[in-house]
Amino acid sequence: YLNIRISHQIFGVADRILSDLYEEGEVRNTLIISPPGAGKTTLLRELIRKVSDGNPYGRARNVGVVDERSELSGSYLGCPQNDLGCRTDVLTACPKVQGMFLLLRSMAPEVMAVDELGGREDVEALRAAAVCGCKVLATVHGRDPEDAKKRFPELFADNLFERFVIPKGRAENNANSWGNSDSERQFGTWIVVSEEIYRQSEGVADVGQNIGIVSGRNTVRKSGYAGML
Repeated sequence: YLNIRISHQIFGVADRILSDLYEEGEVRNTLIISPPGAGKTTLLRELIRKVSDGNPYGRARNVGVVDERSELSGSYLGCPQNDLGCRTDVLTACPKVQGMFLLLRSMAPEVMAVDELGGREDVEALRAAAVCGCKVLATVHGRDPEDAKKRFPELFADNLFERFVIPKGRAENNANSWGNSDSERQFGTWIVVSEEIYRQSEGVADVGQNIGIVSGRNTVRKSGYAGML
């Protein structure tokens, strides 16, 4: 059989959480956690564009993207078919670890972005980028933060990430509660959890209780961060 994946771009999907990923004009180190098919790559693609072009919460930044399988850029013959911003350098068909170090040495990125972290080496390369002064944007497979932490504990070490973005329903520990239509299931509601709030919680359900959950088109803020696509 054949599995044909078509990379497509949805503009504006990051708008409702963008403000929660910035602090004092700087984008925070952000990890997007979700199971396959929840839209994390689409969300990351739009975050890259917004950070690269600039937005109301921060000036335009030089972004380095290691697009190992061309899923973010949709590159064809070396040319990105998706809009990743005017200040973005894309490196395709290259393993994440080698690609990140190549970009660090040659392109002076202010923000480093990678999709689907796969192991300790990927995380260590991201940590090296952070030590060099880069902000980092990344995604990882996981049902929720606890699931991701069990499989990749190094992701949560040394306070590398300051924001965790997860689908609303997963944060509530109720996979059936978020989105009724196909579009809502894929690009519906997400929450942004600060690193401090995540560390105070004892589980996924507590995270949802601590930060408050998006209701309709209104963002409910308690002791943390929340946002909606």
